[in-house]
This record gives sequence, structure tokens and C-alpha cells, in this order.
Amino acid sequence: MKTSPSPTLSQPQTDASVMADDLQDSLKAIVSRLVVTFFGFLCLLNSLAVGAFIPRGEAVASMSALVGALILAIPVFGMAIRDIRHGRMSINELVSLALLATFAQGNYMTAGLVAFFMLLAEIILNRTAVGARASIASLIQLTPDSATRLNSDGSVEDVRTRDLVPGDMIRVRPGDNIPADGDVIKGNSSVNQATITGESLPVDKQPGDEVFAGTSNLNGVLEIRVRQVAGQTTMAKSVT
Repeated sequence: MKTSPSPTLSQPQTDASVMADDLQDSLKAIVSRLVVTFFGFLCLLNSLAVGAFIPRGEAVASMSALVGALILAIPVFGMAIRDIRHGRMSINELVSLALLATFAQGNYMTAGLVAFFMLLAEIILNRTAVGARASIASLIQLTPDSATRLNSDGSVEDVRTRDLVPGDMIRVRPGDNIPADGDVIKGNSSVNQATITGESLPVDKQPGDEVFAGTSNLNGVLEIRVRQVAGQTTMAKSVT
């Protein structure tokens, strides 16, 4: 069999790498919001301490409460404005109205506490969402970026997985992840497909059997006819 030289593949950002960058940005935003929330809460605590332990310290306590309330309320107002700009209505607008009312009454401590618990709930929600997105990213990374395609003239070439089309023949070596859904045409091997089916033990594959993108070929060379690629694979559908 004649093997053609493998072309040099460009290295565009994959979906997984883009998602990883987004996750890093989201985590940085969460940390920044946590720092702001913590600092604002410290100002509220300082207000309580001044009012409790310093005689005639009402003015200082009120100023500390005002500073803390503003630090905590400004992000909430920002979220409300962003929602309005995007034509969305959420709890951010209701909380912002409540904060404006408490500011108007001069009750800065109450305003600060309302904003604090609002931001704390948002931080917990966003951190949970980041964890879920991280799990999805780890699944996406199971699908390799490149595949070995067998051409009709007997040549072999490395191509990007996204360039595969249904009907292409690909070769998957032992230890590699399968890049697309398809049917085994030649070869015998064991495949770990726990990411798709949840099976704890590898499944033996032979000609005529179905295989899935993102599963691991363990001990034999498989030649596979591609059936589903990119966003149509079982793996892709499971993470959308």
C-alpha cells in the first residue's frame, strides 16, 4: 500500500480549547466578583463593629455601611442594566428596585445585606455552571482533532476530524480514540465505550459492529466507515 506524505495540518482552536479558554475567563470573573463581595461585606461588618464599640461613632458607621452597600449594589445594578439591554427580565431588576428603595430610606445596612446575599447566590450559581461546562469540555476532548483517512487510491493521509464526511474510511490504531461514529469494516479489537454506554468492561468489536466517536480503541487496528461526524455524533449530541 502506498502511503502519501502527511500534509501539515493547521492548528485552529478546537471547540474544546475555546471552551477551556471560556472556562478560565469565567473562573477569573467569579474570583473577581468574590473579592468585591468579600470587601463589601467587610465594610458592613466594620459598620456594625463601629456602631457597637465606639461611642458616638454613628456617622462613621453610617459611612462604612454606605460604602459597603455601594460596593455590593453596583454589580447588581450592572446585571440589571445588562438584562434590560438584552431584552431580558429576571430577579436582578426586582432586587435593584428593592435596593433603590432602601437607599432612598437611608437604610444602607439593609441594602448592603440584600446585595450581599444576591451576589453570593449568583457566585454559587455561576460556579456550579462552570463545573458543568468543565465536565462537558472533558467529554469533548475525548474526540481527537485528527484522523487517519484511507483514500480510494490506497494512499493514507492525516486529516482534521471536522473534514471527514460520511462514507470516508478511517484507520484507528491501538490506544487511539475513535474520531467519528461508524461501522467496523476490517479488524478486531476491544473498545472502551463507557463514556457513551456506561459499560464498565470493554466491548469486543469485529466487522459489522458499530463504534462511537470519543471511545477508546484498546488493542487492535480497526478500519471504520464513517457514518456520523462533527456535531452529529453520539458524543456531540450527549453534550448539547
